Amino acid sequence: MKTTVIQRPTRSLLVGLTVLALVPPALAGEVAQYEPAGPPNLLLITLDTTRADHLGAWGWEHARTPILDELAGRGMRFVRADASVPVTLPSHASILTGLHPPRHGVRDNGTFALARAQTTVVERLRERGYDTAAVVSAAVVARRYGLDQGFGRYDDDLPATGRTVERNAVATTRAALGLLEDLRPPFLLWIHYFDPHEPYEAPAELRRELDGPTPAYDAEIAHVDRELGRILDRIPDDTVTVLVGDHGEMLGDHGELTHGIFPYRGARRVPLLLAGPGIPPGSVDCLVRTVDVAPTLLELAGAPVPDGLDGESLLPLLGSPGECADRPSYTESFQPYLSFGWYPLRSFSDGRWLLVHGPEDRLYDLESAAAETRNVASAHPERAREMRDRLVRTLEAMGETLEPEIEPDVVPTGEEAERLRSLGYVSGGRQSHRLEGELPDPHGKIPVIQDLH
Repeated sequence: MKTTVIQRPTRSLLVGLTVLALVPPALAGEVAQYEPAGPPNLLLITLDTTRADHLGAWGWEHARTPILDELAGRGMRFVRADASVPVTLPSHASILTGLHPPRHGVRDNGTFALARAQTTVVERLRERGYDTAAVVSAAVVARRYGLDQGFGRYDDDLPATGRTVERNAVATTRAALGLLEDLRPPFLLWIHYFDPHEPYEAPAELRRELDGPTPAYDAEIAHVDRELGRILDRIPDDTVTVLVGDHGEMLGDHGELTHGIFPYRGARRVPLLLAGPGIPPGSVDCLVRTVDVAPTLLELAGAPVPDGLDGESLLPLLGSPGECADRPSYTESFQPYLSFGWYPLRSFSDGRWLLVHGPEDRLYDLESAAAETRNVASAHPERAREMRDRLVRTLEAMGETLEPEIEPDVVPTGEEAERLRSLGYVSGGRQSHRLEGELPDPHGKIPVIQDLH
């Protein structure tokens, strides 16, 4: 099979590249391959608590996301992308390492930190001469929790006291533009926006403009979208943008109003986009994961992808997006166990089927009309056993069992615990407990979850 190499052009050549990309590679018997002429600048944008199906590019009719939709239109949109964890800190640890939580060890906010023994994609890029900087927007990803590894500058300048533990999109963009002015190419700039996380406090004019069932939440996403335009207008031409959500928001699905308990679609499925020189426009419908971001950044930079990562580069999918195979997806939530002493939930999907493992295994047919609302385990017992076996093998490959010993390694100060509570996180303070015995099923605790909220 012949290989077509897509080189990194200047912005003046993008029109020609777009025209070429409109020719389906499958028709010509060719596979496009990203191969930059030199190390590109990299912009990594993570959107906290942003579910994919609340963006215009994913079909949400109530969205006000013109910047994100334009980015999706000129880049590659990954229609189905799953997060490793519906919790901010461990999810970002997965994005930056390419590892699932059983490997990198971060299982919840506030009581874990990414160990210095772990290697982030940022460290690998810095070794290859990249200038690196980050601006984060919430205390749960402050440098204390280990995500600063490899960054020359890590702006976590957040309020030291009071209920407010985040900065809004305007302040985040201002800080990011300040960092951008001082970065030398090639650079990696990570910008973390926290606004869609509850409490929803978008500007009043945006809330008034939006209708639909979740206007306060959608207004927060619209607020971030508006600020993204300021960033994208200022980045150099030779910058590739990788945009990904860390997790979504349940918004009442399965009885959960926010996130952290259930690994269902509302919290698991996130937006994922690549855009910039060398990235053809289009969409990829096969299932991918947020752990695929780190190896993608490495390959974009022309750096070797180390063995042992849970993720795989997304770039091989660009040339034949309609012919790719679903990648197995693992998602976990240990917050039920660590905060409340309930059984943790872990999911495994092959793209067609979703198994949610708990005291009772639940199986969902993702191609059915009921999708993730009707448990079909009793109707398909052999499929349920097969999916459970695949989950077990996946965990074994990561050095873990269905009943591991989980040991938090950070003790929050009183102020930190209060900040976590202000964001809806409850730290149970469980220390070095092995998961065993009969524990309550979070599915039976929905009234408690709602009362806690």
